[in-house]
Amino acid sequence: MTKKVTLTEILALPKDEVQVFDKERVFWTWYPQMGGYVAKAVIEFAAVSGDGESGAGCFDALVFHDGDWPFKTDREPRGLHHCAAEQFIEFGITVLEAQAKFQHGLNGRPVIEDPRTRADIQRAIDRLQKLLGGS
Repeated sequence: MTKKVTLTEILALPKDEVQVFDKERVFWTWYPQMGGYVAKAVIEFAAVSGDGESGAGCFDALVFHDGDWPFKTDREPRGLHHCAAEQFIEFGITVLEAQAKFQHGLNGRPVIEDPRTRADIQRAIDRLQKLLGGS
């Protein structure tokens, strides 16, 4: 990012609503839980061409994580560059497949049968279907 963003500025933005901030497209959302804590993150991305081959493109995340792990005592936002959001989807699916195969919840049932996990997965599927032009 071209300007250091403060937590106050982040909270002033509507969550998940893309804004033009310092000549960039940015929004804030929750970064996935790490070390028992979720974190606010400002996401910045550039315009993507319509060639259909570049995916959604790279993005930068300024993560405001208030826990000691994984960022030790560094309380400033940590800048992370990600090359493709869809890689998070593939990563999550791979982890869920391994958990369903090798980890079992209470009563010996696979993790994937946990009602809360199933509901979270279904919400993600519904959102992906909308992105792909489905209902």
